[in-house]
Amino acid sequence: MILLIFFLFLFILSCTLLYILFYTIIPQISGTKPDFFSQDDTDFLKLPAVNTPFNHDKKRALVFCSPDKKFSLRRFIYAGHKDCNLFKTLYEAEYDCSWGCIGFGSCISHCPQDAIIIKNNTAVITESCNGCGKCIPHCPNNLIKLVPAAQDFVVQCSSHDEKNTSCSEACTACGSCLDPYIYSGFSIVDNLAVSDYKPNHDKSGFAAKCPSKTIKKIELTEKKDFKFWKLCYNILHKSQDSGESEIWE
Repeated sequence: MILLIFFLFLFILSCTLLYILFYTIIPQISGTKPDFFSQDDTDFLKLPAVNTPFNHDKKRALVFCSPDKKFSLRRFIYAGHKDCNLFKTLYEAEYDCSWGCIGFGSCISHCPQDAIIIKNNTAVITESCNGCGKCIPHCPNNLIKLVPAAQDFVVQCSSHDEKNTSCSEACTACGSCLDPYIYSGFSIVDNLAVSDYKPNHDKSGFAAKCPSKTIKKIELTEKKDFKFWKLCYNILHKSQDSGESEIWE
């Protein structure tokens, strides 16, 4: 018992020394913020950090497919390798929409900010996005686009089908977001409503008229990423079967 407490004390002491080294001494010398710790690590420990401000005047990536969507029809159940590009070379879609997010997360590994998560089989880009655009070429359905970071309302759908699909969030190009007398900030292009991306124009009233709730106010999703604590967890909890570290997702 005493030995266990001793090793626990050494572990805590080592973590503290590493934190001081990487977040106090090194930044003071180099003037840069190390990637060893995430912002959530810093918030968790309630210690000061070297802040990297996010420029909201720039652009950010957005997946033009709603994570709130529901389907009434599923064509088949795919049990193969979870890779979006591979799937697209073999099939059109698993659900009744060939335009939507495949949901296997092939874009995730190409994001240097680790800003993409999967929600309801749909890629969602979190507030960690800095608008680099490196994820864009890796979406086989071309759903990821750069929009102004200050953007408020967007049409979170990419379907150009003339007929309605079984997707609950599909744009039907009904024109409810348009007004013959007042500029709404939206237009219909190829059976799909699109925004003009002007953040100073109030679109809330027109967005509320959308029957399928496809026009959404952008809510930046926060991703908790405790990099340092994940590393500690994976070091301490070895897999007894393979001898390899478990992965804490």
